[in-house]
Amino acid sequence: MRIAVVTGNSRIADPLIEAFAAQGHPVVHQTRGAELFVMLPDLDAVILDANLPDLPGIHVLQRLREFSDVPVIVLISQGDEHLVIRSLQSGADDCVTKSARPAELMARLDAIMRRWLTPLSADAVVVTGDVAVNLAARSIEVAGVPVGLTRTEFDIAATLAEWSGTAVSREFLTGRVWGEVEGHASRPLDVHIAALRAKLKRPGLITTVRGFGYRWGENVVDSVAAQ
Repeated sequence: MRIAVVTGNSRIADPLIEAFAAQGHPVVHQTRGAELFVMLPDLDAVILDANLPDLPGIHVLQRLREFSDVPVIVLISQGDEHLVIRSLQSGADDCVTKSARPAELMARLDAIMRRWLTPLSADAVVVTGDVAVNLAARSIEVAGVPVGLTRTEFDIAATLAEWSGTAVSREFLTGRVWGEVEGHASRPLDVHIAALRAKLKRPGLITTVRGFGYRWGENVVDSVAAQ
């Protein structure tokens, strides 16, 4: 797995490069966001600092998502929840604080790569109202129209759809989507659920089970008809 570590801070880059190299992963260290696009076709994953010398990391991520779905983990400062939300909404697969240990970051990246390379389920299509979730093709259509989702958004939708009509706990969702990584915050799940609801435009399709998690497929309403 060829990984790019994009940061101008050597104190962040050096331990990550050493850790990845010890696991046998070739690493490219880039100090500027613009350099990423030159190497992109040869990369399997990107570790992206939110604060770069030339461009804000969020701008690099947004441009990247215009033409690539390469897995990206964004490194953020502790407590910057606003940036976490913006990064996830812009297509980041995960966010990790800059103070996190290399072992934690590697575990999260391994979890992302496993779900990226392995289908969630066998060949099946879950149909709920006019929403069709194709688990094998990793696609969703609403009223016959394809809906563009990030990889993480689809994985959440597919997990809920597989358990259609059943309440799914937050712990099960985060474990299925991000892997069993100790201390993984639940905030990213809330952000992605909100994005899913906005994109699917079907009120009632994903309902909140207070204090537990979410349920797929209850009282689905066409948002246009409901107005």
